[in-house]
Amino acid sequence: MPYRTRFEMPEVFMVIDDHPVYYTYKNDNLDNHLNTFRFTFDPFTDQEDREDINVQELPGFPENYVYQGIEEQDAMFKNILTDAFNQGLIKPTCQENQNTAGLEGAATNAQAEGTPGSQPSGR
Repeated sequence: MPYRTRFEMPEVFMVIDDHPVYYTYKNDNLDNHLNTFRFTFDPFTDQEDREDINVQELPGFPENYVYQGIEEQDAMFKNILTDAFNQGLIKPTCQENQNTAGLEGAATNAQAEGTPGSQPSGR
């Protein structure tokens, strides 16, 4: 049976100096859970070819980390990522102005044609 998949932008975790930092997902599947410790500047490249940022490997991540709640965790991760960016340890890896019009156009055409996979994801 034929099927189609379509690209969807991942959720933005934070923005550093006008550069969005995106969540990553297990196997790049939006239906899977977020990767807790891995982020990316590059939402367009497949997981196998992308260099994710593992916050656990950056300076400032506690050696004996204990989960204290989502707000505390997010604040800590944002501070660690911002500090690493300011120190030049992490850098944007994709061009901000990549041509996504083709992706948006493909989705629009699929919706107009009523093809499978053309329905909104509900997010």
